Amino acid sequence: MSIYHQILGVHENDSIDEIKARYRSLCKKYHPDLSKADTVNKIALINEAYNEIVKAKNNDDKPQKQNTSGEGVSVYKDQAYAFYRRGLTIYRELLQEDRIESYKMIHDIDKLGEYECKLLEAMYYMNIVYMQYSESPWVEDAIEIIKALNRNRKYVSNIREYYKRHSKDK
Repeated sequence: MSIYHQILGVHENDSIDEIKARYRSLCKKYHPDLSKADTVNKIALINEAYNEIVKAKNNDDKPQKQNTSGEGVSVYKDQAYAFYRRGLTIYRELLQEDRIESYKMIHDIDKLGEYECKLLEAMYYMNIVYMQYSESPWVEDAIEIIKALNRNRKYVSNIREYYKRHSKDK
């Protein structure tokens, strides 16, 4: 079962209609206008998973195309790039946020939690590229990004320790 199927909670042999019904129910559940929680990232994951599953289902009957080097164009490479691209997008957002919000993060535990969630999400995607697609051309960059994300997680951990120590002192 692919990660996309896991995100939607469907099986690989489910029909397009069953997948569409599950997609719509998740969209209703996590729609930003209907949910009180910050669900923008969740909706983005659901949309990406649905699009990839439908694209794969529609291409199941088509033969694999050949690229100019004679190697088959595989879903493997497309999936690796999709995970890499998603992780890289989140990582770039974190870099921008890190510059803008670092002072606020130190003084606001909720901002710190949001930042940490984004860190973990970016790390999740990059780890998929590293662990499952180790032959992909993006694995070296994914490793470097994982190292940077780990440094940021250490930074978050240090701030949390600071909060714990100072909350006990009061």
